[in-house]
Amino acid sequence: MDNELRRLAVGRFPQLQNLDRLGWPTGEPLALPPDLLADAEDLRRLNSPPGAHKAANRGEIATALLAGRLRTVAVMDDELGKKLCRMRGIDRLSTAQLAAEMVAAAAFDSASGFAVFDIATPSRVGRPGFDEAVARAKTALG
Repeated sequence: MDNELRRLAVGRFPQLQNLDRLGWPTGEPLALPPDLLADAEDLRRLNSPPGAHKAANRGEIATALLAGRLRTVAVMDDELGKKLCRMRGIDRLSTAQLAAEMVAAAAFDSASGFAVFDIATPSRVGRPGFDEAVARAKTALG
């Protein structure tokens, strides 16, 4: 995913450059363990259209497989990634949900959280949807 974030930051989503400036995520990217590589490649071949570049869907597949191995939550908006998480029983949050939860937990200020939420949701959702998501997250967090 590290490579994909960097690629998207110079293309469709220049706002992602802010993550690099903030030093997030911290640490080095996690590599897919060798015993999951064949599974990842099989999933990539099964879920990529004919003629797709050889790296197509690798980030989503690796994220889902690694989240399953680590028994952690995957942050995933991609349809294939969501499907893999569902099929493998992996807990998943959308980017919008994560932003709302971070605001609810006071790990992110409201303006920054809304900026992320707004990019990650359809335009019709807007501030009212964000405020509702934060309220739900606060209730869930107790």
